[in-house]
Amino acid sequence: MTIPYTIPWERDIHTRISVSRADGYTWVDLLPYAASVDIASGNVTRFGGRIAGIDGVMPQLDLVLKQDPDNKLNPQDQNSTWNKVGGQYNPLLAPMREITILTAITLPGVTPTNHDWIGLFHGYLGDGIRVEGDTVRVNCRSLSKRLQETYIEEPKDYGSEEGEPLEDVIQNVLDDNGLSDVVLYCPEPTGFMVETYSAENVQYKTVWDVLQALATAHDFFLGDLWDPVTERMRLTLLVPPRDKDINTADFVLNYRSDFLREEREIRDTAVRNVIIGHYWDKAANEKRTITVKDDTSIAEFGRRAMEVEEEATSLIQTEAEMLTYLNAILSDLKDQQGTSYLSMPFFPQIGLFSGLVIHHPAMSSTDDFMGVESYRHSLDFEGREYRTEIVGSGRIRGGQQKWLKSETKPGSPGHPSTPPTSNVPPANVVWGHCSFITDVNLAWEPVRGATAYEIRTSDTNWGYADGIIYRGNSLSHRFIPTQREYTLYIRAINQAGLYSNQATPITLSLPAPAAPNQPTVTAYFNALKIVPTPLNSPSVLGYYIHVTNGDVTDKIPVLAGGDYSYPTPSGTTVTIQVSAYDILGEGPKSEPLEATTTALTDGDIPDDIVGPSKLTEDLRSDIDLSKYTAGQAAILKPQGGKLWHFDATLDSTDGLKPLPGAVATLRPGEGRFGGAVAVEEATTNLFNNPTFINQAQYWLRHGDKTIEIEDGNGCIKFMKSLDGNSGISQIIDTVVGEVYTVSYWVQHISGVTNQYAFAITPSNDRYTKIDHGDTIIGTFFHIPDDGEWHHVQHWFVSESTSNQVFIQPGRNIENLSCFLANAQLEKKPFATSFVESTRPDGIVAYSMALSQDHTIVCHRKGKHDTDYRHVAKRSDGTVLVDGEVDEQYDTGWISERNLLPNSSFNENFVGWTNNANVDLAIVDCALRVTFKQDTSTPGIKMVPRISLEAGTYTMSTRIRASCDNLLFTFFSGSAISPSFEHLATSWQVIQRTVTIEEDADDAILYLLTNGQEIDSYWEIDWVKLEKGNTATDWTPAPEDLGCDGDTLMFSNQTGLIDELLILTYAATDEEIATWYRAKGAFVDQDELNYQASQVKQLGTELGDRLTDAEVELVNAQNRLVDAEDSIDAVSITLQTHADQIQARVTQTVFNSLEGRVTDNETELTVLAGEVSSRVTQAVFDLLEGRVTGNEATLTTHAAQIQARVTQDIYDTLEGRVTNAEGSLDVLADEISAKVSQAVFDTLAGTVSSQGAQITAQAGLIEQKADAIIVTAHGARITTAEQNISALDGAITSTVARVDDVEGDVATQANQVTQLADRYSVKTQKTSGGKTYATGFVSGINEQNESEFAVLADRFRVFGTTTSDGQAIFAVDTVTKKAYFLADLIVNGLVRATALEAEQLKTHMIQAGYAVFDEANILDLEARKILAAGGAIEIGEEGIMMIPPGYAQRSMHLDGAQLAFWDKNNMPSIAMGDLTKFKQDIANAGMLGLFPTGFTFPQAGFLMAQGNIALARSVLANSLMEIPPMLLSESGVPFERLASNSVRGRVIAAKAITFDKIAENLNVPLIGTPSLRRYNSTTVVSNTNLPSTWTTVSTFSFIRTDTNYFAEQLLIEVEAALETLSGGDSSDHVQMRLLGPSNQILMVVTGSNGISQLYSVILDARNFPAGTNTFTIQARHQHANARRIIINRRTVYQNEQMPLRPGVPVYTVSGGIGGCYTGCEVACESSCESSCQSGCEGSCQDTCETSCQGCQVSCQSTCEKTSQSGGGCIREGTPIDVWDLETQDYTTVPVEDLKPGMILPWYQPETDTVVHGELTRLVDASYSREFLRIRTSNGPSLDVTFEQPFDVLADLGQGQRWYKLQALYLRPGMQMVRPFDSEPLSTIVSVETVRESGVHFWDPKTTTGGYCVNGYADTITK
Repeated sequence: MTIPYTIPWERDIHTRISVSRADGYTWVDLLPYAASVDIASGNVTRFGGRIAGIDGVMPQLDLVLKQDPDNKLNPQDQNSTWNKVGGQYNPLLAPMREITILTAITLPGVTPTNHDWIGLFHGYLGDGIRVEGDTVRVNCRSLSKRLQETYIEEPKDYGSEEGEPLEDVIQNVLDDNGLSDVVLYCPEPTGFMVETYSAENVQYKTVWDVLQALATAHDFFLGDLWDPVTERMRLTLLVPPRDKDINTADFVLNYRSDFLREEREIRDTAVRNVIIGHYWDKAANEKRTITVKDDTSIAEFGRRAMEVEEEATSLIQTEAEMLTYLNAILSDLKDQQGTSYLSMPFFPQIGLFSGLVIHHPAMSSTDDFMGVESYRHSLDFEGREYRTEIVGSGRIRGGQQKWLKSETKPGSPGHPSTPPTSNVPPANVVWGHCSFITDVNLAWEPVRGATAYEIRTSDTNWGYADGIIYRGNSLSHRFIPTQREYTLYIRAINQAGLYSNQATPITLSLPAPAAPNQPTVTAYFNALKIVPTPLNSPSVLGYYIHVTNGDVTDKIPVLAGGDYSYPTPSGTTVTIQVSAYDILGEGPKSEPLEATTTALTDGDIPDDIVGPSKLTEDLRSDIDLSKYTAGQAAILKPQGGKLWHFDATLDSTDGLKPLPGAVATLRPGEGRFGGAVAVEEATTNLFNNPTFINQAQYWLRHGDKTIEIEDGNGCIKFMKSLDGNSGISQIIDTVVGEVYTVSYWVQHISGVTNQYAFAITPSNDRYTKIDHGDTIIGTFFHIPDDGEWHHVQHWFVSESTSNQVFIQPGRNIENLSCFLANAQLEKKPFATSFVESTRPDGIVAYSMALSQDHTIVCHRKGKHDTDYRHVAKRSDGTVLVDGEVDEQYDTGWISERNLLPNSSFNENFVGWTNNANVDLAIVDCALRVTFKQDTSTPGIKMVPRISLEAGTYTMSTRIRASCDNLLFTFFSGSAISPSFEHLATSWQVIQRTVTIEEDADDAILYLLTNGQEIDSYWEIDWVKLEKGNTATDWTPAPEDLGCDGDTLMFSNQTGLIDELLILTYAATDEEIATWYRAKGAFVDQDELNYQASQVKQLGTELGDRLTDAEVELVNAQNRLVDAEDSIDAVSITLQTHADQIQARVTQTVFNSLEGRVTDNETELTVLAGEVSSRVTQAVFDLLEGRVTGNEATLTTHAAQIQARVTQDIYDTLEGRVTNAEGSLDVLADEISAKVSQAVFDTLAGTVSSQGAQITAQAGLIEQKADAIIVTAHGARITTAEQNISALDGAITSTVARVDDVEGDVATQANQVTQLADRYSVKTQKTSGGKTYATGFVSGINEQNESEFAVLADRFRVFGTTTSDGQAIFAVDTVTKKAYFLADLIVNGLVRATALEAEQLKTHMIQAGYAVFDEANILDLEARKILAAGGAIEIGEEGIMMIPPGYAQRSMHLDGAQLAFWDKNNMPSIAMGDLTKFKQDIANAGMLGLFPTGFTFPQAGFLMAQGNIALARSVLANSLMEIPPMLLSESGVPFERLASNSVRGRVIAAKAITFDKIAENLNVPLIGTPSLRRYNSTTVVSNTNLPSTWTTVSTFSFIRTDTNYFAEQLLIEVEAALETLSGGDSSDHVQMRLLGPSNQILMVVTGSNGISQLYSVILDARNFPAGTNTFTIQARHQHANARRIIINRRTVYQNEQMPLRPGVPVYTVSGGIGGCYTGCEVACESSCESSCQSGCEGSCQDTCETSCQGCQVSCQSTCEKTSQSGGGCIREGTPIDVWDLETQDYTTVPVEDLKPGMILPWYQPETDTVVHGELTRLVDASYSREFLRIRTSNGPSLDVTFEQPFDVLADLGQGQRWYKLQALYLRPGMQMVRPFDSEPLSTIVSVETVRESGVHFWDPKTTTGGYCVNGYADTITK
């Protein structure tokens, strides 16, 4: 039979939980606070003697509520608003408050109607209300609780002499005892009349007990049941529906979909087949006995009698009443109890007496009936798990335990000699197995007569709420502990409410976890790997790692078995402790352990080696590093290309500007080289005042803080002085479930520490990233203390409609100050560029046409990228990412031209009009199309018409709707066939590719549907029509931007791009890879020429200024010489003529000279800065190359350069300066000696007062000077003037020569590429008679080898981005040492005489690469490695081991064989190629140990000595057959084999065999032929049949060929057999069917002339394999007129799947062919390039022939793509597994798969199910985007895009099997479900799902496949 899926795969579960106030009509919704719900009727936790729901046990509820953090639900909290009504204390959770729980099941996204709700529970509170920490647990009973707790205080007689209906008597009992509001519901009249029911029967009993006695006596069930008609819970009286069976069941459940687990138990302990009843016959006034029995049960189980005793006051007073009572008992107890337990997804429709059909081949070979006797619904709202559990038996029963309780055998309850049960307390309870590990798990044994159990924390207050742990009828209970030790007490309670005499105590404790041993710590340069030492305790959930670094201690949780890598800088010492934690918290810490990250000590490298020098500082200051980092080189832009730097403008380097309306953000300093441009999605900054103006208005301030505006530049300075949760916040409205990102810039100024915090209220998980670092989980993070601005991002998922967002610098620390700027909050999972309010969707477009061959190159950082990627796209569609071809990289952001104007509907819908009766309006920047009438083709169309060239076009749009279908149609002469797309209510992107076969000047685009409900609508946006078969991101038409020509556009999905280059040719792969490897920016020759001219101009200006400075310097020298001469002349008269001396050298003169020198220095500095700012690194690099390249030219001008500054001139000048300096020093000393401070002050005053006398006394000075001295000084001055004049001429001529040299350099720029074979730079200096030199040479040596050599005493390498200025590598040739201030990574052989570096030694030892001796000496030989003292040798002959006690090898592995020897060097075991081992056996003289004639195998496993010993489990599961040779007496005798081992051909019991696999496979439709092989409707007749057999028709079909393999046939013949009038009753016509061998297959008889269908099923396995001919013959018997008319002949065969040879063939109709699948699917993705022309050009008409070539060429490529593996399955998806223990198929969630499990897989090539082992399970981490596949008759699948499947599809060559990745699947393709009765499942939809935090897994098997939720997967090796 066909088993339907009863429980929907996709559904929404809705719940209502309401509690009434004291008034009874005010209800309070508690669903938001519900943690879990557990509703049970009867016991589902055990089999056997359980109390079932059908035994009259009322439903019970266990509800756990989460505390409201602001208002406690505690009933004793008088301040809580929950417990106040009208300002008065009135607790909500109080005894006898009503509670209802309703549920509804709908399709996803559908709101339930009033009639969809089902009542799960309706009852009263009061059985237990207890507060457990943050939760409140409520225990309730159903509405009949009032009946159980109402005692009959005034007993009376019921019934009458005439008799009253049973239902009336029950209602009267209710009415008489204050329960008249309880109205009995009786679906049908009972028909039972109660004559007399005396007061004696009701005295001292509850109303519930009396009503149960009344119902049971007449075989009725009485209890609270949901009435679907009135939609409420009612007290119901009904007869158990014992007549339900498999044909009238309520539900059909399939083990694959409808239940999770089934258990069955069969027992006969409750069988009773002879029921003896004693009663008092009222009419006869005597006691009588009646016996009923069941002979069939007696024959099966033997005689099992039961006595029932009814008192004279009983309701049973006639023989008929007693027979009814006894037959009810017999019916329910006569059979053995086949009890079943089912656990299934939540199924609220199931209740007591539900009839189920169970389809579970592992449990039963047939579909079995089950009647529900108990159930439990469990709803876990926090874990989102919803389950239903049921217990039932093979038929509907009215009870079990209640019948057994009425048994009156001596000693049984109810026996006359036994006191009444209600007056006897139940026995004491015995505890079962209890545990206290991760929770408190209690279990106890059942007690006869007990209806409930109560557990308390003390042996007092039984029956009260205080101190209660549990009260209910279960036999187990679990709860979350709040303390480490409990002493609990338990008692049983019977129906009379009596407790056990004594409480049974039990003490359970959970000690705190012990302190672990110190962890294992491995030190690295920048991290410490910490592995906790595990504790041997099952209660330990994980460990806390406490790392103390200075004053800060981090506490990191790690799950048991995990580890943690703690990041910290090199050389950092921290203290580590570890503690374990369990369910109750943390235990003590381990002993402290100090650990230090690896570092080189300061003493290893001298400071002067790696420290900065003046030379390196000057070098840094002269180079512009803004566009370059270490390892980068400038790349000259190829000729003809266009280049954009995006440093400070959107313009290209040649001035091409973007079209108007560009929306983009320049991001200085954030590019790959300098700046970049961000073209991003639209966004809105949800923060008010994000730039903190007006004293940070709108921002709330918290704690101790001071916020002030800093310079009014859009940032605030945040300062705090005290410890506390200070910070700023805003309250923002958010959408629940959406991801939000907060971003801002922060500059840490000062503080005790640099700890910051980010918080959200309500509390959410939050994630932080600083700049481009790793993701930080939690509240706290640290901002680098480097004085720089840092970009901080936080993201979180909103759990409320309102969130308060906190930014908290210095949380929990003192004294911190920082700057904050540009705060932004966006409803996105990532941050975009800062905007103060709203930014529209980004777009950047340039008016330019791409040449037919072109290349687009840039550095791009998409929104999901962590760093820039080098992207190049060629005109042929090839994309290279980071130098490698990447077929998966999406370049849709480089948008193709949109042919549709006004396609975003931002302001209007100009150019679009309605088709049929629709209304158009703009709603939220989208076009809303509202359908006003149900017309045939309503929608919109584009006007005016557009011109389209013949070719392929792709149409795409973003749309959402309340209607069903969207129709795209192009009219271009004739209509293109329509395509319907299913629309959803959420935004989705629809796209369709069409082919226009002829040019069309008047094409009209229609977007239509096929008729809709009135007022239904579309909303449509971003419509795009573009050339090609691939949809790119939406961009506007060029016309919308004011451009009529071709454009290059970048969409809002572009992200950040830098260094954009557009080339007019298709660059090669190698060329693109070279650009990537260069890791540099492009430079433009025009840019270089311009900057070179700027350099030359600056050089000229600098030369002029230097000349002026030289002149001033000469003038200063002259004045100094004059002063020197004057001082010499008057030195002997200095004291007497001090006033005259001051006149010659005044302070003013000195200051003037000093000021002029200072001015010159300043001017030089300014000029140097201008040079630096105008000369970029690229210019510097190229000019440097040009200068180097012109070395020859420079050499030829050496004489000219020397003419300007010869060594003699240089030495002379140097000597003069040195002498002048010496003279000045001497003069200074003399002046200092001769002029005291007082004299100086006096002289200063004299100069001021007697300035007028200086001139007058000049003559006196001249008179006193010796004439000879005057003459000499005059000669000196004349000589100096002559020298200066000559020097000035030399300088002038040299400047001219330098100008000439500069001109030569400029004119020879074109010679840069004509490189010489040698270039060198050399600098030298002579000092103290010794020459010092440095330099480098680069060139090709005599051996034609490239060489780069450096001449230096010290060679040092400095990084361009390091902030400390230290060298990272240095070589000191004097000390012959090399120094590294970085990691040394060696990929190759390290050779050294001695290795002294401790770190190198340590790492090599840790890695296991080497062993050092005590002298730190290592000697490695490439041909041999010895380890473990020579015990292990690795060499050219393989690996050999010599263990202790052996004189020679014991093991040898050489790649061909693995062999072992014993201590005596005798061969023992070998495996692999046995050639050498056979020779070793012969050499050892051991051939005699083998049997005569034994043939040594070439390869395999061979034992020359030793024994085989196998574990019992191995023998029991072995499949091996032991060769008879080894079972003889000379080998292993039979008697010595284990009893359960393999003997001969005996297969072990649990081994997997093909017959067992076949038994457990659901082989579909093999026994029901349904595949039509032959059909003829040609009418054949014979109107005059003879009396002998005559052939009327023959027909043939081929049983077996390459495609078919028929094993079973169904032959149908539709014929009319007729005898005409005049005959008698014996007249008739006979027809028979003959087989291929003329064997008679069928004979039928008829006479009425009515056409009937005659059929026969045949076993065709013995029929011929080829053509089989069948013959239809007919004849008459006793008929005068007779005829036969044959209307149809049809042959069906069995379906061929699975486990059948031949190509799989299925009863499927047609295919999905055509151009759509034939070209687009088969040639998609990786095949697109190779088949593009073949498909686009030849897909005409139906594509049946023209696409075959494309299909064939693409098939191998597509299949290789799929076979490469990949693809992942969503966590929780069931995987089919063969269970070795149960020998059956079961399912296991993908994440729980373990290596070694046996996984089945359907193999289409052989049409078989094969089995393989799981080799590994790959954790594929998380994905936010995946595919959901829905099919016609199976569950949906969530998989990644690459997950491969076997599918049956028509891609142009008929139905064939293909291996396709999920992204290529299309509706209409068929997937196989090998184990279902309907094995082919048609794909309905494949949709992209975006959902955060979804975990995926990737199983790998030996066969390469497995079954995912029943579907065949493929290729996962």
